[in-house]
Amino acid sequence: MKTLREKESDAKDKSKNGTPTPSIPDYGSNPSFMLQCASLLFNALSPIREQLSGGIFLESRPEDSHLEDILIHTHTYTDTSLPYKAYSEIHLYVPHLMVSIDGKEQYTPHLSRIDTLDKVLYTQLKKLFIPEKALCIEKRTLSHFPQIQQSALSYHLIWYLLSN
Repeated sequence: MKTLREKESDAKDKSKNGTPTPSIPDYGSNPSFMLQCASLLFNALSPIREQLSGGIFLESRPEDSHLEDILIHTHTYTDTSLPYKAYSEIHLYVPHLMVSIDGKEQYTPHLSRIDTLDKVLYTQLKKLFIPEKALCIEKRTLSHFPQIQQSALSYHLIWYLLSN
């Protein structure tokens, strides 16, 4: 199953080769559904807030944050028929851990902390049940960002609105 970004990239590549570009959905087609999904995630994850050194944010987080933060992005996928789709990304940022290797201090991903927070986050997501909406975890990825001395565990979610 291709991600939305991969589908968009494929469409751009086809348009460069002279093949007609398929219509790319507009993310803003159902803003109320998008806002409902973002709000549901924010509220469902709020109990985790006390376990983080940072906060939970919608759409952006402080640029200079060196704390444990959760960032939630949500957008919709245009379609005129049910089920409507929305995509959410949850990014859990965890600062790297300073360690001493051969007498030299350096940063390394704090994997045990990521694992601990991942279990809590996953448990909260599993509790999320909403009548007339389905939520699927499409994938989870772990990325390391040595330039900012942080790692991010990302959940890619798909919402389906089954009825109006």
